[in-house]
Order: sequence, then C-alpha cells, then structure tokens
Amino acid sequence: MSNSTYFFKIKSYARNFDLVQGKYSKLDFAHLYEFSKIDMYFRRAMFNILMDIEHCLKTNLLKDFSILDKKIAQKLTGDFLKSKLGEKTKVFLKRPIKNRSVSKLLIESNSPLEQMPFWVLVEVIQLGNLLELYEYFYQKRFTNFYQNHEITLIRNAMFSLKCLRNSVAHNNCVLTNIFEESRETKQQVLLKVLSPSRYKIQPRSNDNIEKMLANQATSDFLMVVLLARLVVKSDGMLNSIRHELSIFFKKTCATRYRLKIFAKHRKIISRITMVYKSYLQILSTH
Repeated sequence: MSNSTYFFKIKSYARNFDLVQGKYSKLDFAHLYEFSKIDMYFRRAMFNILMDIEHCLKTNLLKDFSILDKKIAQKLTGDFLKSKLGEKTKVFLKRPIKNRSVSKLLIESNSPLEQMPFWVLVEVIQLGNLLELYEYFYQKRFTNFYQNHEITLIRNAMFSLKCLRNSVAHNNCVLTNIFEESRETKQQVLLKVLSPSRYKIQPRSNDNIEKMLANQATSDFLMVVLLARLVVKSDGMLNSIRHELSIFFKKTCATRYRLKIFAKHRKIISRITMVYKSYLQILSTH
C-alpha cells in the first residue's frame, strides 16, 4: 500500500467521519483506506463518462452549426474570436505548443486563426473555451435552438462538468468530504427534479436532499448526470453511462465487505445510498 498512495491523501478522507470532543469516533485506518479506494474507482468510472459527454456537447454544436446559412457559418470562427467571449480562446490558440500533437498540427495548418474552420475550432479548444463558445453560439447569436432557461441549464451543468473533469484528470481526491456544505452549491434545478421523489430518496435519518445538494462534489456529480440526460442523444451511450455508474455503486460501494467495514458509520452508507437513488431519478426523468 505504501507504493500506491500517499499518507496525506489517505488522511484527507477522515473529514467524512464524526468528530467527538476533537477526536474522530470509531475511525480505523481501514475506513480511510477503503474510502480512498472508493474515490479511486469513482474517478475511473467518471473519466470515460466525462469524455463521452464532452464528445456529445461538441457533436451537438457541430450539428446545429451545419444548418446555418453558409455566409454566416464561414465568418463564425472569426466573429467568435473577435468577441469578448472569445478572448480567452484566442489567447489559448496563440500559446506556444512544444509537442507535435494533433491539436498543434490542426492549429498551424489552419491559420490565420480567424479563418479556421469551425469544426477545427471545436476540436482543438479546451472545455472552458467550449463553455464560452456555447454561450456565444446559443445565447448571443442563435437563440432559436434552445429556450434561454434550457441553454442556461446546460451551461451551468457544463461548469460542473469542467470542475469534476479537472479533478479527475489530475487524479485529485474528490470525495474527501461528502458532508461539507457550501451556500453557493445549491442547485435549484436538481432540487426541482428530485423533490417529487423526496420520500423515496431520503433516508429516515436526519439527512435530506437539501443537505446532499449543498455538497460541492455531490452537486457537481448530479449536475453531470443531468447534463448527460440532456445532451446524450444515443441510447447506447446513455445505457453505457448507466452501466458504468451501476457498477460503481453496486460493485464498489455496496460490496458485502465494505458494508461491513462501514457498519459503524451508517451516515456514510445512508448518504451514498441517497446519491445513488438521486442519479437513478435524474436519468429516469423526462
């Protein structure tokens, strides 16, 4: 184990456990180690899911671009890069790239930047730039594709996608405190989706949906699930996402061994169960 993790990473999961008079109650090293493994498997499961959703976001954007008037379409890359929303993307595209990556070759072979084909722009930009491009395309230029509240929801969910993907890509701990509450985290749209099934989702303990959604990691995860429901058009891909998450919750979190390990910490089992029921509810809502 000493070769597979760091002590400070293991210790960071202690924040999921109760403090009694300044000391963690009923906490063994095995609890921390198993929590770190759950987090590792969560990051692995989410990596493919996040990549699939990003692919769908780009595919949907290019599909909508393809039906634009030809004269408008030809100028769109330049118009975006000249706009306020396109400033960061322009800086990103102008940065020096040392390695001979596909992105470098595409950028160099499609200069000047303002004349770059739109599909190349979508292919080479980062997720943060894609978020700005979505706002420019759907909220500033072509408002007929979505109602304003729909694209606002997608952009908010894209921000959660960006936050979670950054953590996963850098192999950062995600589940270090699944009970920490942040005032800025509450997602009213998630509350609206989950509230009709409140009594199926909530345990009989003191925990509730509002507390769950106030946690940053949990809120980001459920927003990503909601984003998948909104932008993934392929039934096969959506079923694949369901399968990945089902394996994580049932074969990682709910193994007989881990249920036994966390038997003295019922609030952890209860919270994970509530997140599991919430993601199922989101994917089943039309």
